[in-house]
Amino acid sequence: MEHQRAILFADIAGSTGLYEQSGDTVALEAVVNCLDCLKAETLAHGGRVIKTIGDELMAVFDTAAQAIQAANAMQSAFEKTLGGKAGIKLRIGCRWRLFWRHRQPRVTPHGAGHARPDTDLARNL
Repeated sequence: MEHQRAILFADIAGSTGLYEQSGDTVALEAVVNCLDCLKAETLAHGGRVIKTIGDELMAVFDTAAQAIQAANAMQSAFEKTLGGKAGIKLRIGCRWRLFWRHRQPRVTPHGAGHARPDTDLARNL
């Protein structure tokens, strides 16, 4: 069965440089803390985390409004906790897509890749 859902992609930009400058332990802690924050905001706004890969998160929401509200909350929480302190930025992209029930969305994370740090990108919403 097909359903429309909002897919959100978040990418921690600059984490490679953080690993090079601060070392693995400090960088990994910053990335894990950031991903925990993104996961919490996803759940708080009615979303579900599909997966995380490295410093990226993919989540799904029932409505575009939930995804945009979560993206705004993620940016705010990121700025309060890690923004600037660790030398990293957060990029977020959203897409409104069809996917099949009981299957993971099969879309590429190009939404976050097109977003600039400190901005949200909404396509086809």
